[in-house]
Amino acid sequence: MAGKSKTARYALRLAPVIGKIKADGFTTWRAITSELNRRGVACPRGGNWHPTSVGRVLARLGMTSSGKRGGNGAEVNRRAADARAKALAAIFSSLKAAGFVSAKAIARELNARGVPAAQGGRWHPTSVARLLDRLRKRKKVVHRAPHGRQGRGQIHVVRAERRRIGIGDARANLST
Repeated sequence: MAGKSKTARYALRLAPVIGKIKADGFTTWRAITSELNRRGVACPRGGNWHPTSVGRVLARLGMTSSGKRGGNGAEVNRRAADARAKALAAIFSSLKAAGFVSAKAIARELNARGVPAAQGGRWHPTSVARLLDRLRKRKKVVHRAPHGRQGRGQIHVVRAERRRIGIGDARANLST
């Protein structure tokens, strides 16, 4: 490490931390900034992290994507959202198994547990619903509607195009 600047040496020490943060689904500069500040990781020049300082460290480490401002384009955002959804799938499954079925209840529980949302903020029912939709699009999910709600406990198969088909309808379609 001789001959490298203090900032370069600090960036190399940060590489595993930033790699773990990115593996946890935080890929935009703003999300990484929020997570570094939340974890209390010191900025190279002291104080709180800023998206620009994160971008400089990522550029120094060669961890930026191509494009403007570190590759924060639509494709990168979609991949980041998919990675984040995959990372949170186990948490969502355990919450549903524990009885948290509505988006509002799941959002409240995630906030109580201190799980940060995609941009490092609080969870809202809409963000929970969108993440659940993203998880459903990845694979076919069998969902049992709770009693007293629309569906009256019937089993529905949710397909990627978000169309619900009742089991009776599916049997009728198979027999024809």
